[in-house]
Amino acid sequence: MSSNGDALSPLNQVPPLRDLVHQRLEELIIEGKLPPGSKLREGELAATLRVSRGPIREAFQILAQDGYVDLRPRQGAYVHAFSRREVDDLFDLRRLLEAESARLAALKATPSDHMRLRSVIAQARSLVEQAVDLQAGSTWMGIHGEIAAVADNALLSSTLEALEKRFRWFLSPFEISRAHTTWEEHAAIIESIIAGDADAAKERMIAHIDHSREAFYARSGNQLP
Repeated sequence: MSSNGDALSPLNQVPPLRDLVHQRLEELIIEGKLPPGSKLREGELAATLRVSRGPIREAFQILAQDGYVDLRPRQGAYVHAFSRREVDDLFDLRRLLEAESARLAALKATPSDHMRLRSVIAQARSLVEQAVDLQAGSTWMGIHGEIAAVADNALLSSTLEALEKRFRWFLSPFEISRAHTTWEEHAAIIESIIAGDADAAKERMIAHIDHSREAFYARSGNQLP
């Protein structure tokens, strides 16, 4: 067959080992189990994950491109230690995008969207009352994802999804203790969306992100360079 036939040959459905290692290391970094500034030792990681050093090195390269790892000549790989400037940049970008997400959601939400958003808030409130950790995994940012889905802008949703991972990573070293306040702020945003008040939804989302930033710095103090 022609070279075109070769180009259209079936894809290998098994992810390369490098990708599986990259995914696992990224999870460990985001969860804070590999803390900022810590040295990543190839041998130890290879033994723990039961792989050779090759996929570990390849994963390091991808993580470095994504900003999770610093590769230092003659020193090795280290988990990136983010700065206050990086946290500020993230909050600034999230503030802008989340505000637009809430505004669009208020303009586009349907009655079925209203029901789903109310259900998410009711579930979150129940979990708060049970003292369940809403910051664990995807539960923490679930309502933001729901709002983005209602906003119905695929590029905006994918960008926010990528930011969510970095947001979880930045906040993981510090205890989050404003669950009740956070979810009441979420509820107010949702009510504005259901009411179709785009301006109020946007402003309440901006206030929510600003409060999150203030709370983060109140907890972190001077720990960030």
